[in-house]
Amino acid sequence: MTQAYHENPPIAVFAYNRPKLLRETLGALCKNTGAEEFRVFIFIDGPRKAGDAEKVRECVEISEELRERKCFLSTDISTSPANKGLAASVISGVSDIMERFGEAIVLEDDLITERHFLSFMKKCLDYYRDVPDIWSISGYTPYLRRLRRYPHDIYYSYRGCSWGWGTWRDRWRLVDWEVSSYDRFLKDSRLQRRLNRGGGDMAQMLKDQMNGAIDSWAIRWCYEQSLRDMYTVYPVQTFIENRGFGESATHTKKKSLREAQRNLKEDWRPERLKVDKGLSLEFYYSYTDTLYKKLLRNANPEGIKKQLAKLFSKGAQ
Repeated sequence: MTQAYHENPPIAVFAYNRPKLLRETLGALCKNTGAEEFRVFIFIDGPRKAGDAEKVRECVEISEELRERKCFLSTDISTSPANKGLAASVISGVSDIMERFGEAIVLEDDLITERHFLSFMKKCLDYYRDVPDIWSISGYTPYLRRLRRYPHDIYYSYRGCSWGWGTWRDRWRLVDWEVSSYDRFLKDSRLQRRLNRGGGDMAQMLKDQMNGAIDSWAIRWCYEQSLRDMYTVYPVQTFIENRGFGESATHTKKKSLREAQRNLKEDWRPERLKVDKGLSLEFYYSYTDTLYKKLLRNANPEGIKKQLAKLFSKGAQ
């Protein structure tokens, strides 16, 4: 049965082998205003190796505890007997929710939400549903200096976000997960520049995906958005804190240099806007590995040691 849109969008939460982080993610979600009126679907991937089995089991137990607490309208738990990997797990789980309900809010097991996150996502999913150039809604924003004096509650970006986001079935169905246009992309510098409007890392990330160096659903999602020249709506202050940095993370090992201000507002005004060129440029550089970032990253004994080793190795050639 397809959800009537006056109801709240369902929430999909993806977990694997980080029970402590999952407990924090679900605990923060429980504290969201109106959480008891939302349906939650928890997808737990199967163990990749024998040593993961116990942690996966703990994630199942934490999810069952949450269901017993009745924090939400309903809590559905799906477990995979085999390891799918994050990309396949998200694609299959979100596809299932989209076909059943028509829209979804999506979180992974390391994202701590502010208490008005769900309210913001629902308002934006309702407001932008029929706006043809909006691809998705993000609950996260990076720190951008220009946002301190920005006169709106939201802004548009060329890049989708995987840190607490939402979209609709008609957009999700558009994605070619096989990236059948990749050969054309490699030959077309215009397509590469268009993708990189959201950050200087994006074209290379797509190449890494297609070469098997990474396994990302998000870069394929962003590539489709770029092909269709659509936007993601971001809040001017973040509703999301990512606590999943470190060696246990699938993709994100290091935290950014500066975090955006937390969004504690109870009300926001979604609007039809155009891309702000100044914000867009600053957003681009926030996802681009500049010389300044490299200097800061290596301003420590270990970093200096690595740079000296590189210099001496070049000199010996």
